[in-house]
Amino acid sequence: MAIGLVLAGAAAYAFSTNPAWRRFNLDEFLESFHHVRVGFLLLAVGAIFSTYAVRALRWRLLLRPVKRDAGFGNILSATIIGFGAIGVLGRAGEVARVYLIARSERTPVSSQLAIWVLERSFDTLMVLAGVVFALGQVAGADSPAGNFIGAETQALTRWVAAAIVLILVLLITLRRYYDAITGKLLDRAHKLLHAKNLGSLEKGMRLFGEGLHGLRDFKTVFGCLTLTILHWLLVVATFHAILIGCLPEMQWRLYESTVFTGLVMTGSLLQIPGVGGGFQVAVVLVLTELFGVPVEPATSAALLSWLVSFMAVILPALVLMARQGLRWANLSELESEV
Repeated sequence: MAIGLVLAGAAAYAFSTNPAWRRFNLDEFLESFHHVRVGFLLLAVGAIFSTYAVRALRWRLLLRPVKRDAGFGNILSATIIGFGAIGVLGRAGEVARVYLIARSERTPVSSQLAIWVLERSFDTLMVLAGVVFALGQVAGADSPAGNFIGAETQALTRWVAAAIVLILVLLITLRRYYDAITGKLLDRAHKLLHAKNLGSLEKGMRLFGEGLHGLRDFKTVFGCLTLTILHWLLVVATFHAILIGCLPEMQWRLYESTVFTGLVMTGSLLQIPGVGGGFQVAVVLVLTELFGVPVEPATSAALLSWLVSFMAVILPALVLMARQGLRWANLSELESEV
């Protein structure tokens, strides 16, 4: 909700202060599609599908303490169906992947929720690290983005980078001492919180603790970090190809695509079923306000980015669902079961 309000406010401000939106030209919008380089969009589709395989490998690695012989094919199938569900159902479809992996591997749903929490933690840290690095590269550069960000951002990025390293160290350290720490915290919470609130706190801490068990040794931690880095390099490659394909007249540098990726993925947290919403708004705002792209090609780029990133997976998801006897109605009911 907060992300939605921020995006709505930023969009309203940008649209009201940028006169280009009041002169939006439909013919120029349609003309921008004629300049799209389809080959780069196909590369982007290939890259985004590669991310699902990497995600499945990382999930399988974190699942080993619960089930050592987990099937990669089952996890990959659930991942593709899960991301297809997000495209159709919005963020409510996120639980589909958790439930389907638990069902196919015959493991408790709570253990898969714990892995999902840990996966999101790794992804969040990596996105922050990537954006911090890219902002440091863009700050002060002779470009619209560089002038917008300003050189003073470099000092802030150093502090954020240090915080990321500290959080990662704490995450690894908690692996060993989490149960003792949470026991003491819950003892104190029993004296301060209402029973209803305490139940939610205990559930959240238990799930996170179960996820930490997946980090059973430094080899696993290193493997998860490596796969997370590979995953986000593929995501950046996806958007880099989309930007080159949609806006071929601009000279896109890789660090600019990294900044773009981090900002628009924040917008993707507000995913309206079958429509997207926050993602497209974020793409348009970043392209027009940060990179100085005219509104018409920025809008067409937002539409194509959404189709590649969220909608291309729906067709293979449907095929896999048909093989398993699933329907969208089944998946939309999973949130209450989980």
